[in-house]
Amino acid sequence: MRAILQVAVVRFCAECWGVLRSTCYAHLASRSARAVPEGVEELLVGEIRVLHAGSRGAYGAPRIHAALRRAGRIVNGKRVERLMRVLRITAITAITRRRRCGLTRQARRALSAADLIGRDSTAPRPGLPPTGSNGSSLAHRASVRSPRATP
Repeated sequence: MRAILQVAVVRFCAECWGVLRSTCYAHLASRSARAVPEGVEELLVGEIRVLHAGSRGAYGAPRIHAALRRAGRIVNGKRVERLMRVLRITAITAITRRRRCGLTRQARRALSAADLIGRDSTAPRPGLPPTGSNGSSLAHRASVRSPRATP
């Protein structure tokens, strides 16, 4: 009875997936090879936790996977990603590790520099473009100097 049921399942799966029946039989035969031995998953999780803690939480799945490969542990990167996601092991970003700070700090009581050229870019009245020191429009002066200006 079991053999008849297996034949029916293989036939159904082969038709649904659009593959040969021999492929389905090979898949069923390799089931034991794909099974993960007990304790292997826990060892891998322990190694992932050690590597993650050793990096002070900075390593994500790609770096953990690379470190495992360097250590001689052959493991799939997607498996590492899945285990880290299930266990909620995440890498911290650079922003949370250290604050971004500029090297140049403005003095608290800094005075603004004086305008040594004597520029005046205020508009004569609201709604008009700013004018230069001689009263001509800055926009007009820029368009006169522009090589694309039309006569």
